[in-house]
Amino acid sequence: INKRSINVYYPPAPLMAAVGDGTADDQSVLQAMINLLASTGGELLFPKGDFLVRSSLVIPSKSWGINLIGVGVNSTLKLGFDGDLLTFENIPSGATLNHHRIYNLSFSGTGRASGSLIHAKCTSTLNIEHCYFFGFPAAGDAIYVEGNPTSTDACHDVNIRNNYFDSKRAAGRSAIYLESTAADMQISGNYME
Repeated sequence: INKRSINVYYPPAPLMAAVGDGTADDQSVLQAMINLLASTGGELLFPKGDFLVRSSLVIPSKSWGINLIGVGVNSTLKLGFDGDLLTFENIPSGATLNHHRIYNLSFSGTGRASGSLIHAKCTSTLNIEHCYFFGFPAAGDAIYVEGNPTSTDACHDVNIRNNYFDSKRAAGRSAIYLESTAADMQISGNYME
């Protein structure tokens, strides 16, 4: 498999570059980059910037090996609407998403009424590591892990390790919310204010 790396500021033609100023909506350009990586896998690299999205970024069904990699608190995906910031597409029964990684990115839902920062539907081997979660939506969770609602398939082999979750969340909301259909989870080394 020919894997590639794409810097969000310098994508290959004909893709457009992200702005990363926290004001311009970067959703469509980031989604186009994710879609390009869906068939072969690879890395989407987020240098310093505030990447506002006004509709969900979606990891497509049947994709494999997409890695979203940032530079820590200086590369932030910002939720600019009421809904999920990053979601794993619902997939047909028996199919799974495989081997995705979210590493060293920052997520912000400050000022939003609802949604999750990461919503994993039916996925396997998802690693969320060394990420930062600031300002949860009022009626949402930082990470929401569920099974596939159209089948008995469940999320499995999801590793949530060494992340930071701030204390700015509404009463009754979770830093990490796991449905009962989720299986084989490893949650360790996370810091929650």
